[in-house]
Amino acid sequence: MNILVVDDEVSALRQIEMVLKTVAPDAVVQKTNKAKHALEMFRENEFDVVFLDIRMPGEDGLTLAKAKEIFAYLIDRKGASATNAELRAVLWGDDVDDSERQRNYFSQCVRDLRMKLEQIGCEDIFIQKRDFYAVVPERIPCDYYSALHNERKALSGFHGEYMSQYEWAEERLGGLGT
Repeated sequence: MNILVVDDEVSALRQIEMVLKTVAPDAVVQKTNKAKHALEMFRENEFDVVFLDIRMPGEDGLTLAKAKEIFAYLIDRKGASATNAELRAVLWGDDVDDSERQRNYFSQCVRDLRMKLEQIGCEDIFIQKRDFYAVVPERIPCDYYSALHNERKALSGFHGEYMSQYEWAEERLGGLGT
């Protein structure tokens, strides 16, 4: 298991690493106290588990996690668009509302997603227009897309998990052969 820990407090990094080494002694634990370095690590490695500090100088782990969920949901939609209201419902479920605060926070999540994609040179995979969000599947190397095209390698690598951290992905799992 490959684990990444991101926290601006070095003492917290050490404590989390100690706990992880105790509960998962065979795991490879990588850690960083810089959000920018974490993004580089994401590009270069595949992680099974990521622990994010939700408040870091210049970064907000919670906003980054929400931006990641927006991206995951759009990947799941295979290029079909989603609206502001649909994406906010995905992020907040029963707690979604039309408050200015929630709309502004959603806009910040989208800005962060766009910025992260630009930082890694992948801005062309994300489409944003007025009340319209989508990805361009043809530009995204993705096991899910490969499995949908019955590519043997992707299918053999599927072990019954599909975006398991997201409640909305549960119904898609049934269609993936579990």
